Amino acid sequence: DYMKTAEMLSTMIKQTSKATGYKYFSVLTELLCKSFGVGMAMIARIDKDNNKAVSVNCWHKGENIENLSFDLEVSPSLNVMRGYTTFYPSNLAEMFPDDKLIRKFNLAGYLGTPIYCAAGEVCGLLILMDDKQMEEIPNSRYVLSIFASRAGAEFERIQVEESYQRKIRELEGR
Repeated sequence: DYMKTAEMLSTMIKQTSKATGYKYFSVLTELLCKSFGVGMAMIARIDKDNNKAVSVNCWHKGENIENLSFDLEVSPSLNVMRGYTTFYPSNLAEMFPDDKLIRKFNLAGYLGTPIYCAAGEVCGLLILMDDKQMEEIPNSRYVLSIFASRAGAEFERIQVEESYQRKIRELEGR
């Protein structure tokens, strides 16, 4: 188990080290699906005003799905929002009957970890889900937290770059 996890981690680090910004999220979600053998991986930002999570990138069964959002109050991500890595191996539909995302994709298993911003607050979620029961891979929580940490840094990088671009456009407009 240790060697399998170490090999998986090494491969993921090599592949994601080549990407930054939104490309990092795309590469990561695809790798997570392949490495963990799940149907869906998502990175989402938290919209605290509306108590929703909004996908930044979602890889589902071999393709990107855009513009997904879900209500945090009725989802398995509520504990992740509170800062806890959370694992539900099966029975999501029974435990979270009001979660539209679970119903839409017929999801059964869930593993999610928080993404922290530089201020130490949860600003996003890194989530793995599948339409069948999930087995927890040894050290999977630690592996996810490593990539969630990098995702937090990429969130901040994107925010700074977008801010610079806005300022440049303003200056050019003058």
